[in-house]
Amino acid sequence: MKDHLDDHFRAVPRFPGVHHFPNGVTALKYITAREHNVILRYLAPLICGLNPDMEELLLPALRHLACVLLLARLDVHTDNTLAILDEHVRKFGVACEKICNANIGMDFNFLKYHSVMKHLSHHIRSKGSINNSSTDLGEALHPQTKVDWRKTNHQPGSAEDQMLRKARERDVVMHIRDRIDEAEDEAVDDKSDNKRVSPVSGRIKLGSPQRALHVSAYATELNREFQAQYGGFRGELLKFLQQRVNRHLQMKQIVACQIVPYRSVRVVYTCQVSATDESDLIHVAPSWRKKGPRYDYVMIQGSRPNKPTFAQIDAMFSLNVQGTVYQIGIVRTFKSLGRHCLSEYIKLEKERDYTFIFLDSVIRAAQILPPTVFYPRSTVQDLVDGDMYLRLISTA
Repeated sequence: MKDHLDDHFRAVPRFPGVHHFPNGVTALKYITAREHNVILRYLAPLICGLNPDMEELLLPALRHLACVLLLARLDVHTDNTLAILDEHVRKFGVACEKICNANIGMDFNFLKYHSVMKHLSHHIRSKGSINNSSTDLGEALHPQTKVDWRKTNHQPGSAEDQMLRKARERDVVMHIRDRIDEAEDEAVDDKSDNKRVSPVSGRIKLGSPQRALHVSAYATELNREFQAQYGGFRGELLKFLQQRVNRHLQMKQIVACQIVPYRSVRVVYTCQVSATDESDLIHVAPSWRKKGPRYDYVMIQGSRPNKPTFAQIDAMFSLNVQGTVYQIGIVRTFKSLGRHCLSEYIKLEKERDYTFIFLDSVIRAAQILPPTVFYPRSTVQDLVDGDMYLRLISTA
């Protein structure tokens, strides 16, 4: 079981801000709080099917504890988020009581369990987010401070001045870099103003452009990359544009267009926790840093706000049709199968056919856990952050 669990953790797709375990988790000797947090959030979906006799006891407890930890560490709280937190605390207590009554040698008679069950919500209401008292920020600065110390003469009175000078130099370089980035963004914006772009594309910024190709040549490139899975590309693209843009478009107009493929896109979205603008960087690449292909997953706006669609992006490109630039993605969507009855993670089944989308319909990046030897469904990891959890909380 340990070997299978390690394999499942190795297969988890990389995601920004989430620690990856290339060697699994069962042999780890020293686990930081951040690593423990990640393991807890992923444990329930990754052990599905490993030990069916214990799932009814363990999966609900793991799920609700992971939700408690995620919600407790939100930067901003409201009465609504605290009410959700209290509900998960209650469900976690019920799950723990079942484990104790099962007489399997586990109990929860320790101080932290009491603190969570009785005082967590009250502590947040009275003193604010628990991140205010976190030591993570100070600990994150230790490695750089040690590097600076090793580069000094280690002499009292002068070593401190040398470390401060290095810190000031880093600040100056960062400010210069920020000004350069702002100037580059303004230049890109000025250049893009010369062309009409499809509506609601301000939050979408394509990156890593490839050489421009005619539609037929691009279809050939796709078939080579995906082993001839894109038959009828031109016809499907024409049908999509006729349905969404102009029903009078003809094939000869599409064939005459040029496509500019892209390997990445930055998607800006409004965080459901802090109401600030956040961004995700989404990649599509046949070879990613010499580690094989990478085709990221996204959440797409569905027919209803509480019914998003999940998909894997195969390709992204811009298409100039009669002076208007359209930003288009090729995706393979998933069919939602509801939530797992015990772990409450959303189950998915991959659909075979590809489809086109306008990239402005992408809400943000998503993480989809692949099927395992013991569980045949893909799973949405809705606990990657607070924004994803709140977006999917009402999704059945």
